[in-house]
Amino acid sequence: MKSFVISWPSLDLKVNCEPISENKNVYDLFCENLPMKVLQGHEVVGGYMLRDRTVRFDKKPYDIKDAKEITMDTAEEGTVFLTAAQCGSGELVVKYGECVDNRGYIPFAKVSAEDMAALKKAGKAAWKSASRTKDIIISEIKGV
Repeated sequence: MKSFVISWPSLDLKVNCEPISENKNVYDLFCENLPMKVLQGHEVVGGYMLRDRTVRFDKKPYDIKDAKEITMDTAEEGTVFLTAAQCGSGELVVKYGECVDNRGYIPFAKVSAEDMAALKKAGKAAWKSASRTKDIIISEIKGV
């Protein structure tokens, strides 16, 4: 699998994500567990970050202990991360704008440059949902 797509059907948006050089083992494991469907969330205080809470690894367990982490505030926009493994699951986090969060996350993919506008639209919709409307937004993640 060369890439995966995150889509938000209710928003009619999608982005293509490709592996980065760090944490190739995490990328491969993530892709082996696709497809996934999760409730789209948004970071509340750390910055412009989409958060898919409780991403389950049902096919192959998420048990990687030696992944390289970087802090969210230093990462490039469009970087896709996982949080450390907890009970076979994690959180998928996508940075789409400025962040002050200096906690470590596991980078493993990047949104393609031509899809950054769609990512920012999805981010704004998720923030609006989290802070005002409480609309339910589902993200679907599939391999390509």
